[in-house]
Amino acid sequence: VASPYAYSVGAAGGGGAAGNNPGTDGGDTTFGALTAKGGKGGTGMAASAAVSEVPGGAGQAGSGGDVNAGGAPGDPGLVLSTVVVISGNGGSGLFGGGGVGIANAAGTTASGFGGAGSGASTVGNTDRAGGPGTGGMVRVWEYA
Repeated sequence: VASPYAYSVGAAGGGGAAGNNPGTDGGDTTFGALTAKGGKGGTGMAASAAVSEVPGGAGQAGSGGDVNAGGAPGDPGLVLSTVVVISGNGGSGLFGGGGVGIANAAGTTASGFGGAGSGASTVGNTDRAGGPGTGGMVRVWEYA
């Protein structure tokens, strides 16, 4: 086995800025030719009294490995009326949990490694920011 290996740990995706703004994508984590893709940022949504939905960010499949599974997507945010709103949960992965969806508050932060923050929601016209995700990780097991 050749060494040394080049690696890079993906940066956390940022929550969308307050207002109708999408979250930012998480960065890719690499180890040699293996890549774990960062998740896609969720979509922004304008204040609305109409029943509506906005999708969560998509999970992304990795490349170069024996198993190239993707993380879970985020859940959609929902508006059911002027007083019933909830943001979507952030997507989770094997080593990190997504932020929990919330009603009438800023988004919540993900936990662990590679989790996505939740969306924000509001009753009325108060702009709120989405929650931040968490960065990736590289875990190496050496067998002799």
